[in-house]
Amino acid sequence: MAEANKNYFAVLGLKSSATLPEIKKAFKELAFQYHPDRNPHNPRAEDRFKETVEAYSYLTGNLEALKAIQKPSAAAKSTGDYAQDILKTLFDIDHPGSLRDRAPFRQELTLALEEAFSGGVKTIQVER
Repeated sequence: MAEANKNYFAVLGLKSSATLPEIKKAFKELAFQYHPDRNPHNPRAEDRFKETVEAYSYLTGNLEALKAIQKPSAAAKSTGDYAQDILKTLFDIDHPGSLRDRAPFRQELTLALEEAFSGGVKTIQVER
C-alpha cells in the first residue's frame, strides 16, 4: 500500500526531478537486482523488490495522472495497464530484439489442484 510520506524517488535511488525514462531505468536495474528468483531465501531482497515495484507503480501512476490533468482528453490508466507497464519495462518488450520480436514460448505443465492452490515449485528446461 502506498504511504503518503514515503519518498519513492529515494527508494529508486533518484532525485525528485527524475524523468520517466530515468525512473524506468532505475526500476529495471533494481528489479533485476532484487528479484526473488535471483535471491532465493533472502527475505530482505524480496522486501526490497516489493518496495521497488511499489515505488515504480506510484511514481509512474502519478506521472501519468499529471499528464492526464494537462491533457483532459487523455484516459486514465487502469491498474492492469500499470502491471503491463512493469512487465514491459522488466523484459524490454518495447525495444528491438525484445521478447515481442522473438518466437512465442509455450510449455505445457500439469498441476494438481492442491499444488495450484498451495503453491510449489516446478522446474522446466528450456533450450536457448
